[in-house]
Amino acid sequence: MLPCGLVGISQLIVEMDNMDKHKSHIRKCIRKLIIIFIAGVFSLAGCFPPGEDRGVGDREDRENNDLIDGQMELTLFFPNMSYNPEDRSSEAVIPIRRLVQKTEAPARATVTELLRGPSFMESSSYGVGPIVAANVNLIDIYIKNGICVVQLDYHGLLFSGLPVPQEQAEKFFVQSLVYSLGSLPSVSAVWIFHRERPWQGEFWQYYGPVNFPNRILEYTLYYSSYILPDINGYAKESSLISEEIVLEQRHPFISYTGGLEGPFFAIIDKLAAGSGPGYDPVLPEGTHAVQFELHDGVLTIHLAGRQPAGYPAAQSAIRSLVYTFTELPEIERVIATLNGEPFSDGNDVWILPLSRNEMQ
Repeated sequence: MLPCGLVGISQLIVEMDNMDKHKSHIRKCIRKLIIIFIAGVFSLAGCFPPGEDRGVGDREDRENNDLIDGQMELTLFFPNMSYNPEDRSSEAVIPIRRLVQKTEAPARATVTELLRGPSFMESSSYGVGPIVAANVNLIDIYIKNGICVVQLDYHGLLFSGLPVPQEQAEKFFVQSLVYSLGSLPSVSAVWIFHRERPWQGEFWQYYGPVNFPNRILEYTLYYSSYILPDINGYAKESSLISEEIVLEQRHPFISYTGGLEGPFFAIIDKLAAGSGPGYDPVLPEGTHAVQFELHDGVLTIHLAGRQPAGYPAAQSAIRSLVYTFTELPEIERVIATLNGEPFSDGNDVWILPLSRNEMQ
């Protein structure tokens, strides 16, 4: 018995031998040949009947699980090249979903992919651009108490050649990192470093971790809690008491207009104001931060205001500053100045950075 394809072809041969008698059937024969040939090809190829495309079914199942075997999905926010600050409906950064090799370090993978920039297809489809122009290396990245620390290294100008103004490029850079890393549930804020120092641009002078919008980040502040060393109360001695506080601060991507601001400034204001009964201020009223410097784990706090009244008050202030700021990642030791002069407790001058262990 001949295969179905050959049977059809032999039928055509018979018809063609009788062409003189059946010339009117030529067109029908040719159509038969085409139909039979196509059917034979599908039969020999072992094609599945309609509705049984197993490849498509498997692919849909994987997409329903959001992941393909061995891969994971990242949400990356790239700068919107058509962004119009005057248009409230215009988004500064646009989320792009990208599949990458599955890893136990999604934060590292997120920053690595951001630094690679958008693909040609992503750029043309979504109108996004890169966050940097220079070759940037990710030196280290880790998460502590909800703060994702990103250590970067690069040479040259970071944004030279990007088709946006410098101020906007700096804002895009920070916002892309914060929003992309904020896609991870363990990240509440992002703190960017360059060569062991907090990253700051020509215009971006925000100091400290940058919060992901609408995500709570608690800071541990240390206040004075006065105790009486004897029943006569002739002298007061202070101990420290901690409190978890969510700082009220303007969001940098909505209200940032340049100048010095950030959570560190708000922390000093809180330490000078106190936090209700039992949580007394450790700095004189009106004391405020002028500048911060952090390098190689040493934070220098430049304060302006009045000197604490007496030795116990000065010691309480020193201990509070050291304990409060060493709660944060990358800060191991603290030193402060007051009105441009070394901070003094009335007897000794604070000239060396102190760690928490040295205050115990």
